[in-house]
Amino acid sequence: MSVGSAVSSFTQALAAIGINVLNAIFAVFHAFLALGQETISGVFKLAQAVMQLGSELVQDTVGFVIG
Repeated sequence: MSVGSAVSSFTQALAAIGINVLNAIFAVFHAFLALGQETISGVFKLAQAVMQLGSELVQDTVGFVIG
């Protein structure tokens, strides 16, 4: 193996390591985005359930008082 070939292989290996590190960073970033999306979705579902509970309680109370 010549020096030029060794340098070429070394450069290709460094490039592959760099690409893998970038892919790992993007994967972690994507995971955080997905977690945030799921968290926000859960908060909205919880708020919707609380509002529905309040609405039903008011309707039941008004219905009991009027009826």
